[in-house]
Amino acid sequence: MSNALSRIEQAGTAIEEATAKREAAIAMAFATLQEHKPLLAQTLIENHGDHRKAARWMCLHQRAFGGKSAYEVLVEGDEDRIWDEMDGPGDHESRLLALVQSQ
Repeated sequence: MSNALSRIEQAGTAIEEATAKREAAIAMAFATLQEHKPLLAQTLIENHGDHRKAARWMCLHQRAFGGKSAYEVLVEGDEDRIWDEMDGPGDHESRLLALVQSQ
């Protein structure tokens, strides 16, 4: 195998390893979200159709968040901005009330 092909193979392997680490980090972050903010996590899953899409949405840098990810917005303490982006203003209060009343 030529030196150039060997370097391409090494680069491909490095990308595969980085992708696997990224996927693991996304899964871990969303599992943490499910543990600490279950209503938000469940609503994300419902809105995006499945767990994987919801987890990826949380990682996307979005114009609505000033180029930040939803995780960054959450860390800043502005969970309402995430709800507003998903549902529109006020809808999360009715979901929370329904959850509390069902318990």
